[in-house]
Amino acid sequence: MIIKDQNRPYIAAGLIILISLGFAGYRAFKGSPLSPAREEAIAIHEFQNGQGREAAPLFKQLATKDDSTAEYYLGEMYRLGDGVPRSGPEAVKWLTRAAEAGNTEAARQLGLLYLNGDDAVQDLSKARHWFNQAALHQDAIALRHLGTMNAQGLAGPADPILAYADYAAAAYEGDSVAVDLRDRQALSLTAEEQAHAESLARTLTKRDAAPAKAAATSSTHTGTPAHTTAPSGTASHTAQAQR
Repeated sequence: MIIKDQNRPYIAAGLIILISLGFAGYRAFKGSPLSPAREEAIAIHEFQNGQGREAAPLFKQLATKDDSTAEYYLGEMYRLGDGVPRSGPEAVKWLTRAAEAGNTEAARQLGLLYLNGDDAVQDLSKARHWFNQAALHQDAIALRHLGTMNAQGLAGPADPILAYADYAAAAYEGDSVAVDLRDRQALSLTAEEQAHAESLARTLTKRDAAPAKAAATSSTHTGTPAHTTAPSGTASHTAQAQR
């Protein structure tokens, strides 16, 4: 004899209701606004996974709200033509906004744009300015390029001592390319000059708490000290960066 389960229709109906409520809740969650931090994380994830077109709208939305990280990524996307049409002026626009807000990576990338002249954008004075801004935060790549500008006399007279100091500082920060450049630069210096440059490099990377007395008499680009002594007693690129 077959015994019918009288509760089965009610159980099935209940499951259908629960599933419906689940989908409704999921749709409500998907449509709910996300926090800026969550939107930023999603956009970065999409960009890093080759989904530039999906990331661009999120970065643009955040960038209009003065999100410096979004401004930096948006500038990089325009520089690379990733997810948006490649545009030097747009790259400069967004990277500048990010750099002015204190984004070190944006300052470095601006320096590279202005140095290399990508997309017909070249201005050596601006390159030096933005490299200096990044160097204030011990950015190794910016320090290395400052060394090259000082070695070659770009946007100012050549300064072999300052070039060595910047290369050495970049090497302290882990830039392997700068190690070779520093060693080559050493060939043009006396032992005393090299010792002075090494002291300045340690100060630039905040590895030496003592004030860099020689920084005030260092070779210059515009007739004033190339590296000033910061209030904390650590040298900086501020004097150059303000030009």
